[in-house]
Amino acid sequence: MTVREKRDALEPPEKSEVGEELVDECDDFCRWRNYNSFIARITRDDFNFWLVLPVWQLRETLEEPPVKGSAMRCRIWVASEWIIHCADHIFNFMNTKDDVDESTARAFKGGPLYDGRPPLSVERWEFWKQRFSALLTDATSLELDGPIAVWILDALKSMDGVKA
Repeated sequence: MTVREKRDALEPPEKSEVGEELVDECDDFCRWRNYNSFIARITRDDFNFWLVLPVWQLRETLEEPPVKGSAMRCRIWVASEWIIHCADHIFNFMNTKDDVDESTARAFKGGPLYDGRPPLSVERWEFWKQRFSALLTDATSLELDGPIAVWILDALKSMDGVKA
């Protein structure tokens, strides 16, 4: 099974089957977090051919209207995990000076909150930073608890530490 096939088989969960609280046992949220964490941790300069995966996760978390509760908590964790482990790789990919062909533009299309702007650009990177900050500010109204602030602040620290 390829990385993409595994991703497609898992699909991000929309809601917890055990209510609004994430549990320690391996439910859909746990499997989704573990999968993304594993791929993020093995992504390196010489092994990064699937950078579409973090962009899709960042788009879902930061470019889609936020949802309340555990689904959003899982999305933020996954997006933060990708940034914490792969900020340099993702930034370098987003900072491409190459023209984007139609197929690539379609694969990296922005979400509704970012729609119509360049799909691979530093502008999008900066937009993600703004959205992480906005989610941190809105954490209470989005019914996000626990270590959300730590995850977001760690992601922002990693983003700020990227060398352009």
